[in-house]
Amino acid sequence: MNPLTILIALILVAGMTAATPTRNAQLVEIHDVFLTGAAYLELNKNQQASYASGLIDGMMLAPTFGTPKKNMAWLESCVTKMSNDQVAAILTKYLKDHPERWHQPAQLAMFLALKESCPQ
Repeated sequence: MNPLTILIALILVAGMTAATPTRNAQLVEIHDVFLTGAAYLELNKNQQASYASGLIDGMMLAPTFGTPKKNMAWLESCVTKMSNDQVAAILTKYLKDHPERWHQPAQLAMFLALKESCPQ
């Protein structure tokens, strides 16, 4: 994957992460994405590690889009000291365990995998 593609993915993920529903929100629309879960699983291990770490980097930008920093504490504590290979392994395992999500956005699977792996 070239650096421009990764940068664009980061920006989009950050924007979508900022749209995470709050208690008062009813619906969040996630727009078109770069990769579905199935497409992610077709990547080689290096590409998976790069994509997964890019997703995390994008999620960590959520406060710049208005997400309260306190809402990010669970994510920060979850991924601190994880390698990109470890983050990719979490996403890969989640997708292999949940084939019903293969048609959905890979970044949604990442969010759900981390919520499952790192309860608050």
